[in-house]
Amino acid sequence: MVSPISSGSRHVFALVLALVAAGPLRSEVPPPQPAPTDSAEESAAAQPPSATPSAPDISRSLDTRAETLAWRELRQVTDRERAIWERLRAAPEDEDARKRAEAEFRDVITAYENIIRSDPDMAEAYAAYGLLLGRSGNREESAKALLKANQLDPNIPMVKNQLGNFLAEDGSYNQALAYYLSAIELKGDEPLYHYQLGSLLFAYRDFFLDDKTYDRATLDAKMQTAFRRAAELASDNWPYIYRYAESFYDLETVDWPAALAEWRKLEQKAPEGLGKQTIRIHIANVMAEMGKRDEAVALLETVTEPALADQKKTMVARLHETPKE
Repeated sequence: MVSPISSGSRHVFALVLALVAAGPLRSEVPPPQPAPTDSAEESAAAQPPSATPSAPDISRSLDTRAETLAWRELRQVTDRERAIWERLRAAPEDEDARKRAEAEFRDVITAYENIIRSDPDMAEAYAAYGLLLGRSGNREESAKALLKANQLDPNIPMVKNQLGNFLAEDGSYNQALAYYLSAIELKGDEPLYHYQLGSLLFAYRDFFLDDKTYDRATLDAKMQTAFRRAAELASDNWPYIYRYAESFYDLETVDWPAALAEWRKLEQKAPEGLGKQTIRIHIANVMAEMGKRDEAVALLETVTEPALADQKKTMVARLHETPKE
């Protein structure tokens, strides 16, 4: 059984609440990315205008057919936890709201522990508890709870995914790969799991190649397929579709016309101003790779946002070095 969280660990929620304003909270984090190397990607260094997508919510995957007291309590607690996070995201700078949420999270933790004590074989209770601990930064206890959930029920996809995240963060990339693939096998329509897989294959590319887990062509294909599948499953989610378009830069052999088509599609979805002009720098970059210098120069004339001045300057300089088609 999972050890009750210590009073010292409970205080980590104060830190979590203090960081709410920094961006969307999520219980799952993509593997760390290596430092960029010299590539075409650096020429179009503008970043996507949104944060990494958040994880799915376990409360929406609980078995609604179960009618035991413990199951009803678990659904109530997970719903309560979700409501707390939603209130925090809605008012990240409200100090009173953060103080109330800290007290509520303590109650939620206690409720999870009580459910586990009353029904120590309920895998979903360990899963929900572990995901909350992971969000709080209590990584060790989170991993223990999630491993227990996985032992009791090896068919909970978000548990597989989060354990994969922990393994990826520790550098255990082959084990992380197995967990991510299991998550996808269990729930192939969840875009986050495909996104995580693509991120892992990119972040640990050199290691997979050195281990001969994949050759470069196979790895590139699997990585881009993962990002493309995430974008297809969440076609209105900016980080997913942006990362898929960006993945062309990561390939050893690039189909530049296909890359241009993806960036063109993304341009249509981008908001006016900074968002759309960011994409145009990427389009100009791809045009440069294709030898379409004049078209790229003309497109860059439409980039007027001050925040993109440095990227534009870099691209213009590069285009002056690019021979005409």
